[in-house]
Parts: sequence; structure tokens; C-alpha cells
Amino acid sequence: MVVSTAEELYVTSHAGIQVIDANGRVRGILPKLQEKETVSLAISHNFLYACSADRLYRLPLAAE
Repeated sequence: MVVSTAEELYVTSHAGIQVIDANGRVRGILPKLQEKETVSLAISHNFLYACSADRLYRLPLAAE
């Protein structure tokens, strides 16, 4: 789980990565990146980093 500077919460789940706004509403779900579960998230320099058991993904975030 990680929070962006735009106050969006990114949470890993069985469905993928859920994006939740400051009011607690699910704004969207990023699909699973692979069959293995995503285990951790980080944000740096407008990128969301998602790590699974054997891979690291870098996804661009919208400019804030």
C-alpha cells in the first residue's frame, strides 16, 4: 500500500492494484500484471513501482 501526493491510495489485491481516493471511493483497478500476486508498491518521480515474487514493474502516473 502506498499514498501518492494527489492523496490517492494504491492497494494490492487479488483483482490487481486498487486506486482509492481521499474519500475512500475506489476510482479504478489496474489489472493484475501477471499470475503471481503483487506484493509491494512504491511511488517515486511520477512512477508507480509494483513488485511481485520475481519481477519489478514501473508504471507512469498522471502528472500531479
